Order: sequence, then C-alpha cells, then structure tokens
Amino acid sequence: MIDTLIVGFGIAGLNYAEKLRQNKKEFRVIAPVNQSASKLSAGIINPTVLKRFNSVWKSDEFLNRGKGQFDRLYEEAEHNARIMVISVHPYITGVPHRIKYLEALLDYVMEHDEAVFMTASEIGDWYTGEMAKLKD
Repeated sequence: MIDTLIVGFGIAGLNYAEKLRQNKKEFRVIAPVNQSASKLSAGIINPTVLKRFNSVWKSDEFLNRGKGQFDRLYEEAEHNARIMVISVHPYITGVPHRIKYLEALLDYVMEHDEAVFMTASEIGDWYTGEMAKLKD
C-alpha cells in the first residue's frame, strides 16, 4: 500500500521522499524526467523546503542548520570530498531582514581555509577531471 504520492521531484520532493524513507513509509513519485527545478537550483540548504515540516525558512534556523551541515561535511571531507550546496531565493533569503543570515553563513564557511566556492559548472568540471584521473 502506498502511503504518499509525491508530485514533482525538486528539492522539496526529494527531501520529503527521504523523510518518508527514513520513517519506512511507502511512496511513489510522479515527475517529468526531462524537467526539474533542482537542475537549476541544485539546492540542499533551501529556505523554502518543507515549511510545514522544518523550520529552515526561519532565518536564525537557516543559519544554525547551515553551520551544522557545514561542520559535519567539513569533518567528513578529511577522508573524501564533500559538497555543500546552498540554494537561495531572492524573495525569501534575499530580503533585507534575512540577508544578514546568509551573509553570516557564507562568512562562517569562508573562515575555513580549505573550503572552496564553485558554481555548478565548476563542480561538474572538477568531478569529470577526478573521474578521468581514476581511469588513467
């Protein structure tokens, strides 16, 4: 029996599916194969994800969760590369009363010398280069 039907598989759908999986719920996803909002935003830290389930849309919580995620990934990166993607929306994170929290998160990440900032294209190029090295 299917507990939940997820329509769309952008970042919110993906997160919801993961929450269902963790709670051992059956679900199905209906989404176009060739179109996804996540291809554009590639968001993992997303202030609009699951407003009803998480408080990540609250500015101070966005900052706290972002720092927590970065700390964990930074620790894990000692053994293998990790990528933290921050998806922002100009009408949510970019508004005057919230932008300082995004700036604080970016400042926090930049305090770590080994952290680098890349665009999605640069990440793709880096990954392609790393995979080519393994084939040699």
